[in-house]
Amino acid sequence: MPRRWSSTVAESARATYLRLRGEGWSPRSARALSQREHPDSNIAADCRVVLLERQLAAAQGKLEALRDEHVAFVAEAEHEARNAATVVASLSAKLGAERKRADEAAAFARAAAHDLATLKATATELARLLVEARREIDMLRSRTGPGTDPAHAEVGLSATAPDFLIKAARRAYRREYHPDTKAASEKPAAEAAFKRYEVAFDRLFRMRSTPA
Repeated sequence: MPRRWSSTVAESARATYLRLRGEGWSPRSARALSQREHPDSNIAADCRVVLLERQLAAAQGKLEALRDEHVAFVAEAEHEARNAATVVASLSAKLGAERKRADEAAAFARAAAHDLATLKATATELARLLVEARREIDMLRSRTGPGTDPAHAEVGLSATAPDFLIKAARRAYRREYHPDTKAASEKPAAEAAFKRYEVAFDRLFRMRSTPA
């Protein structure tokens, strides 16, 4: 019976088996044909060796793939670690800036509190000066008698009062009777008094030919 496969006399049983497998023969057929060509060889053991070698090659391939995957994973982890370090550095810088702004805000609050205390003290002093001004106005009013010039007496001053005193008195009357400084119930009376004194001072300045 003629052979359907090529054969080489110097070819070993293992080489024959591998060649037949490479030509497309099934493992069983390749093993049987190799055993026929080399009856004295232990083809079964050679086949097991070939199988183990192939399994070893496959395992080595998987190992290489795992090694490559591990290298890629390590590279990616290092990249993410660098990114995380960059983010941490950025957050640290932002936190430092926020702390600086917080310190500036605290300093501003302290300065504002100091300014508020100063304003309160100034307001207290102004209130005291206003009370003294009212006392002076009342005193000037009490000094005016029936023979006093009516234009001056209307604003509580004597005819000999200097111009600067008349101007000071006008400012005092404005502060005293300005409607915007009064409660709603006191506005009508304050507005009437304010207008009356404004007319009186205008008439007084015209009499003296002095600018208001």
